[in-house]
Amino acid sequence: MLIKIIITSILIFPLINTIAYASSITINEKTYRKYIGKNLRIVEDISNSYSFPEIIDNMNIQWKKSDKNFPNYGLTNSAYWAKFTIKNDSNNTFFVFLECAYSPLDKIELFYKDHTNNINKRIAGDSFPFKKREIDDPHVYFKLIIPPQHNQDYYMRFETKGTMIIPLLIH
Repeated sequence: MLIKIIITSILIFPLINTIAYASSITINEKTYRKYIGKNLRIVEDISNSYSFPEIIDNMNIQWKKSDKNFPNYGLTNSAYWAKFTIKNDSNNTFFVFLECAYSPLDKIELFYKDHTNNINKRIAGDSFPFKKREIDDPHVYFKLIIPPQHNQDYYMRFETKGTMIIPLLIH
């Protein structure tokens, strides 16, 4: 019986790992306008109640790998969380832009931990003053700095009263 459990664990664990985690987004000098939807892991927050600490610490949350470049959940009252990792294998620091190419989203929050483990939070979206955006553009952009030889995890929360479409790109 113990051997059956061990063999089953060996065969199933890698499959669970593959389902739970999407691939990293590797950036380099040639990265330009890369759609990252299929690199996202997404969870629906039906009650709109998850906080960032809960989302990163709760092992019971069932993240689902996106199979679409532009995840689309239609009209919904739920908030959606997405997580992804940007990987810089080079010896150079990269400055990239994360674009949300769907302007009508009411609230978009970006969370990440810096090198000192402090939580950073940036907010944008249709319900926020246009003049406070990082880039003067109808789409929402966040400037990201990825140090050399570094993997950076990002979490995003999306909320809207309209259609929930999450078209994310890296420039």
